[in-house]
Amino acid sequence: WLWPGRLARGKVHLLGGDPEMLKTTLAVKLVADLSQGRALPGELRALVGPMASIIFSWEDSAADTLRGRLELAGADLSRVLLVEDDLPTIPDDLAAIERAVDHAKERTG
Repeated sequence: WLWPGRLARGKVHLLGGDPEMLKTTLAVKLVADLSQGRALPGELRALVGPMASIIFSWEDSAADTLRGRLELAGADLSRVLLVEDDLPTIPDDLAAIERAVDHAKERTG
């Protein structure tokens, strides 16, 4: 587990819901913490070291929204891959998602 009972290690997770439910805020916080190897909300210690994350964004722009939020949250941006062009659909594009994960792993070790 990355976050016990919430995020399984090595799995794809989708965060969806109604507008104004703080989905992006939660995603940015989790990605920032994971990129630095920090404990996730409610945990006393980190369960994993620094790791890469990918954000596929259908709504928020990487350039004018996500990057700034990630910086403010203290993310290590070298471990975050933001994808907003050629967005995949699930399950049709699982191979493309796997390629993005492999690319993120190569970038961050």
